[in-house]
Amino acid sequence: MSKKTRLLSALLCLLVLLGSMTLTASAISFTVGNNIGTGKVQTTENVGLTTDGKVTYAKATYTDSGSRTQAVYALEFNPKTSDYLPYVYSKYTGTGSSTYNTAIQAEDKYGAEVIGGVNATFYATATGSTYAGYWVHDGRLAQATAGMQNDIITFSSGGEVRIVNSKLDFKLYLNGREISSKGGSGIIHVNKKSVVDNVDDRFYYWDAECGTKTDSLIAGTEILCKKLDFGELSIGNTLKGEVLEVRADSYYSAVGKDEFVLYVKNGSPLQASVTNAKVGDIVEIAVNEMIEASKPYTETANTSLAAQYPIVKNGVADLTESLSQLGAEFLNARAQRTSIGLKEDGTVLFICTAGRNITDGATGLTVYELADLM
Repeated sequence: MSKKTRLLSALLCLLVLLGSMTLTASAISFTVGNNIGTGKVQTTENVGLTTDGKVTYAKATYTDSGSRTQAVYALEFNPKTSDYLPYVYSKYTGTGSSTYNTAIQAEDKYGAEVIGGVNATFYATATGSTYAGYWVHDGRLAQATAGMQNDIITFSSGGEVRIVNSKLDFKLYLNGREISSKGGSGIIHVNKKSVVDNVDDRFYYWDAECGTKTDSLIAGTEILCKKLDFGELSIGNTLKGEVLEVRADSYYSAVGKDEFVLYVKNGSPLQASVTNAKVGDIVEIAVNEMIEASKPYTETANTSLAAQYPIVKNGVADLTESLSQLGAEFLNARAQRTSIGLKEDGTVLFICTAGRNITDGATGLTVYELADLM
C-alpha cells in the first residue's frame, strides 16, 4: 500500500492549536528542568498531532548562559514506519508566500492533508528563489537551476530517506531540434525569478507552480504550451508540450493548469531560435540527472529538498563545510533558525528556533548553538 502524503508546511506556531493526541513512548518531548543548549528548560508543550501518535510536536523555552530568552520548536515523525511523508511546496515558487497560505493552497490544489510544518529553505530576495539545489513534490520538479551541484535529501513514496549528490541538466527541443547555449543547456531556471538587471540569456520555464502569471519582469518572447500525455516536469523524464500561443514583447503573462511557458528576453542570442515558432509546434524538455550513482534516488523521489548547509555529521557538530560557504559572521549571528535532522532509524526531525525578539521574546541562536542543539 502506498504512503499517504501529508503536507508538513503549515506554520509551526499553529501546531499547538490542532489539539492534544496520545504521545508515543519514543516521541520527542521536553521536560522542565532538563538541560537544553546552554540553559535549562523553563516551560514546555508536548503534543501529539495525529490520532495514531506518529507525528509529534514539542516546544521549550529557556534562558541561556548569556541570560537571553530562547525558544525551540520541534516536529518529529518517521516516514518509514508511518503514513506520513514530507511535502515540499511553495504557493508561488518564484516570489514566495507565507507558509500558512502555502499550506492552504496545497490542500486545495493537490488534496494534501496538513499536519504541520516549517519554512524549509533559504530564500534569496535578489533572485526570488532558493540559493541552490531544487525541490520536488509529488514527483514533479517544482524549482531548479541547470548545472547546480549539491547534496539533496530524497524521500521515496515508501518513506526511504537518502542524502545524495545531484546535478541536473535540461535539454530543450523545438520540433525535434535541440536549442542549446554555448553547447550547454538552453534552459537556465525552472520556476525561478530574476531581478530586472540579472535576467539570463537562456530560457526560463514557468508553470502553475509559480501561480497564475509568469515571473518575467522585462519584455521577451513567451511561448505558451499545453502539457501533453498528462506529463509533468520530472527528473529522468521528458515533458512534451504543444504550442498554444507565441507572445512577442511579453512578460508577466498568464499560465494555467496543465500549461507551461518558455520565456527568453528580448535581445538574447537564443531568441532567434524561436523566431519561427508557431501554434501546433511541439516542445520537449528532458530533465537528466548527471550523477550516475544518484539516479536511482533522484529519479524515483516523491519529495526532494536541498541539504545545503551541513552542521552535524554522524551525531557530531561539524560546521567546516558551512563555514566555507557562509562565513564566520553569518554563523555567529543570532537569528531565527531552521534545521532538519535524520536519525539512523529513518526518523525525521524538524527544529525551528525563534529569534530577533519576534516570537516568545527570543533573541535567537547562532548556527554553532543550533548545531550543538541538534
